[in-house]
Amino acid sequence: MLDAQDKKGVKATVIIEGHACHSAGSAIYNLALSENAAKVLADRLVDAGISRGQIKIVGRGNQFPAIKDGKPVTGTVGTMA
Repeated sequence: MLDAQDKKGVKATVIIEGHACHSAGSAIYNLALSENAAKVLADRLVDAGISRGQIKIVGRGNQFPAIKDGKPVTGTVGTMA
């Protein structure tokens, strides 16, 4: 099993945020869709050997869009809360 850690050996938590903005879907639908997208990526990281305990998934639905007007929203990719 692999550990996600920095160069100093400190274990890290990987935060995966899912975003969804399906125009025909409700806020609840988009939230579930974004959570599912984040879970799929988390499952792939676990398959690659990252400990499930080091992964946190967050569904953002359409609350915080990653793309607006066809362009990525600045500050959404690779940011930490």
